[in-house]
Amino acid sequence: MQRKKTALLVLNGAKSILGPKVALLTELLYRRVVARGLVPHRLKSVPVTALREEKSACPSVVLQGARALGADYALVVSMDDLNCQVDESRMGDLESLRVNTTLCVAYQVVEIVSGRLLLGQTLALCRTTSPIVNGTSVGSEILDGLLAEAANRISENLGALHLDLAA
Repeated sequence: MQRKKTALLVLNGAKSILGPKVALLTELLYRRVVARGLVPHRLKSVPVTALREEKSACPSVVLQGARALGADYALVVSMDDLNCQVDESRMGDLESLRVNTTLCVAYQVVEIVSGRLLLGQTLALCRTTSPIVNGTSVGSEILDGLLAEAANRISENLGALHLDLAA
């Protein structure tokens, strides 16, 4: 039984803080795609400007790169937004601060031969934590946890395609 090849591309469509996290999300997804019985191949040389200019479900530059790898599918993931909001509440003399961190990740699974979109979704992943110490930005452990959750949810949804992707 020949395993299907999947071209994997992770993009940073959000803030610069997510730039270093592209490699982490790529690795997390890579491991989970392998666990689903697919053979992932990383697309590394796709110009982001070409992706932003083309508005189709799966830009032709991705399809071309996936075809060159001999892939059957393309999994394109984009970290689209990172937002932190501080909520204050007061009960008598007690003041409470909570930090809500939301990461939005969009993904698409496209069949290479037909160019047909098989699955696409935007995930809004949220964590609520205690106040940020010394006014620093989103803690790496919080962001890493959100990225792991995104990889898990995408992998679970791949299984929901009702396709024998490994056949």
